[in-house]
Amino acid sequence: MANVWAWDSLATSVKAGYTPLATFGQYSYSSSSCSTIVDPVTIVFTFGDGSWDDPHDHYKISDHGDWDGSANGGQYFYDDTSGCSGTDDHAGTSGGWPTPNDGWHARWEVAWTTLTSHSYAGTPHWDDWDWTENTHCVREDGFTDGRDETKGNFESSAHDHSVVANYWNNDEPIKKCGDEYAANWDGKVYYVDLR
Repeated sequence: MANVWAWDSLATSVKAGYTPLATFGQYSYSSSSCSTIVDPVTIVFTFGDGSWDDPHDHYKISDHGDWDGSANGGQYFYDDTSGCSGTDDHAGTSGGWPTPNDGWHARWEVAWTTLTSHSYAGTPHWDDWDWTENTHCVREDGFTDGRDETKGNFESSAHDHSVVANYWNNDEPIKKCGDEYAANWDGKVYYVDLR
């Protein structure tokens, strides 16, 4: 597994959040120690208004994906301003939440970045409902699918948000259900301008 603390140390040494890349960790985590990776960050919403609901307000617009269902399950994010802290907000498609359904799901955390005002590290993905384990499972390409679905919805909508690719190298395979692994296979993160 990747040494997540090496990244956290780098983020801390940069200080003051000059860019989203310097501000956020590469992954979300399963506990408040930010030591075990769960989902890769694949979307960063930039130029936000600082409210927890800002990405959700965008996601639930019909041409942004209509992700209006509330999504359960807490995770933790590491950022340079707050350290390790819990998910600020989350959303899912109405078909995917609540269980037991397949659907889109994302969690995010907000932090101040000096170049882009408030930014949000997000983990959009596709969840399949596993009837054997009675839980949601991210399929092999679920993280890149969620990232690309978000990118396409925001970029091609009537609102025409600017989307820029960045390479974060956060491509660690993460074990999900059974013996299956999922990852952000190309290590790319898209910055989506919310203005």
